Amino acid sequence: MKRLLTHTALATALVLCFDCRSIVLSPAAAEQGSAQKRSLQTHQSPENATVSFGTWQSEPPFDRFPPNNPTDRTRNDHLLLPNEAVIRAGGAVNFVISGFHQPTVYDVGTQPEDINVNNTTMTTGPTPDPKVVLIDDPTHRIYRGQDPSLQPLDRGGTAFLQDRVEVVRFLDPGTYLVICGVRDHFLGSNTQPPMFGFVTVK
Repeated sequence: MKRLLTHTALATALVLCFDCRSIVLSPAAAEQGSAQKRSLQTHQSPENATVSFGTWQSEPPFDRFPPNNPTDRTRNDHLLLPNEAVIRAGGAVNFVISGFHQPTVYDVGTQPEDINVNNTTMTTGPTPDPKVVLIDDPTHRIYRGQDPSLQPLDRGGTAFLQDRVEVVRFLDPGTYLVICGVRDHFLGSNTQPPMFGFVTVK
């Protein structure tokens, strides 16, 4: 019995200590493990994400049914929810737009303070009147959404329909800046936060 225990202990020691291979991984093996972990994390990231681009208020109650004003811009919160969307490379973000907004995407590394808010253009549609100032900074801009003033009018021909969806695909990894191109929305105010967020592509 004593000899059996000795042989068992010796075999265990040899397994644990032989060239330290069972305890310490080589740098190549460690890097391979890290790469596999990153690959697993990438595949765990969703292929698509949905971002609520502006939200209609519900307190106090807001009735958009005619003859009420269905597009009362004073009843819209200028938020991107979630503030950061995470997808895998090659995936897309569904920007579900509620209100008078213009999704605009800037390339990896761009920060809100990099946007030239003095480089502007005006809305081109007949409403609203007066026209609205839009940011027109092309530096590192990779996507600019529709002119929100060109949305169709309702059947009565008076109110333009502000709600829509724009789907944007992201091919390369990195963190992208997304802003509302309506300048006053991006800058924020006493009652509304600055309107921007991020898309992180794994």
